[in-house]
Amino acid sequence: MSGLSTEMHQPVIFVPALQSQWLMIHVSMMLFSYAALLCGSLLSVALIVITFRKNINFF
Repeated sequence: MSGLSTEMHQPVIFVPALQSQWLMIHVSMMLFSYAALLCGSLLSVALIVITFRKNINFF
């Protein structure tokens, strides 16, 4: 197992598909889309919580 970790730290040349300029654009758009999804999800949960707190009637 100790030999495996040293082999993983050796620099290697990427396959041609990973040497494209589109890789950085693809990764940045994926991060942006996940951030937008997270923000939208948090805002929708907050809206649901606020809506239900207004409708609670105490006896």
